[in-house]
Amino acid sequence: MDITEKNKIEFYLDDTETTKLDKIVKELYELNAIDSETMEEFLRLTIFIVSHEYDKNKQSLNEFYRQNREIYKEKGRNLFN
Repeated sequence: MDITEKNKIEFYLDDTETTKLDKIVKELYELNAIDSETMEEFLRLTIFIVSHEYDKNKQSLNEFYRQNREIYKEKGRNLFN
């Protein structure tokens, strides 16, 4: 892939999950935990946090994902269809 080519990731949420994510983003913004009310910026920050945590503490990130993996398999997979 050309280094100047932008990568695009797309997925779709149903209305319920979009509303829930929007609420989470707004609450985090109101609590000054994030700097923007947009979902796009929230997702960018989330990806940055994962990358930063990977560089800083792989074991912590590994544990976090391991703990949430089964919950995702049961409840989360259908969110992005």
